[in-house]
Amino acid sequence: MNDKNLVSREDKAAKLALRQNYLTPAVDIYEQDGLLTLMADLPGGKLEKLQLDIDQGILTLEAQADMKLNGEHLFVEFAPAGYYRQFRLPAHLNLENVNAQLDDGVLPLKLPKSEQAMPRRIEVKTVH
Repeated sequence: MNDKNLVSREDKAAKLALRQNYLTPAVDIYEQDGLLTLMADLPGGKLEKLQLDIDQGILTLEAQADMKLNGEHLFVEFAPAGYYRQFRLPAHLNLENVNAQLDDGVLPLKLPKSEQAMPRRIEVKTVH
């Protein structure tokens, strides 16, 4: 085994251990007007700590929560965690025109369908 493989495995193990402390964000998915809209709840999520990736048909959503509270901690039961979730995307989406926007901890992600997936009307002609 070479050192490169060892480092890669250690990195993956460290990332996996960190993700075990992540929360799974609640998500609603809607289909309308030729696109899928994914709405993810990311309370405390900040744009600069949000990462969206699509690789080999898998959408990965990862975000760090940032909640700063004023005052001295007297008792703490909740610590902000990160968010992590993955989705396998259908092949009929146009992944070149994905649109995402983070607003007050809500992430709408718009995934348009490709032209081939859009419904078509077929004109029927009569033969005389």
